[in-house]
Amino acid sequence: MAIKRDSVSKWHYDIGPRIFKILEKNKERALHYIPDYCGENKFEVRCFNSDGYYIDLNLKTCSCRRWNLTGILCPHAISYMEDKDIDPVVIVNECYSKNTYEKAYHHVINPLNGLEAWKKTGH
Repeated sequence: MAIKRDSVSKWHYDIGPRIFKILEKNKERALHYIPDYCGENKFEVRCFNSDGYYIDLNLKTCSCRRWNLTGILCPHAISYMEDKDIDPVVIVNECYSKNTYEKAYHHVINPLNGLEAWKKTGH
């Protein structure tokens, strides 16, 4: 617990380093998509080979379902974010945030004496 708690201070972003690497890979893949805004925070993304995906920013969903299942933006959603200069890090699910991680590991587990120091009982 202490090691996990201390590791948070080394994070350079508001999300964990592993999640940040996934976002960076998805940013590279997003270069292959062209977003078309439809209105009301909804848009369609097309690939150069004509694959199309529907993204709803209000619901934080994509028809590929990666974003829905993991909470991490897929390349399709990132293509729109990059086009509008929106930082994908702020859209990632709260469960991957620095604040959530700190809450999960803020408890301290106190050490115990060894078995030989325990009180003897009849059980």
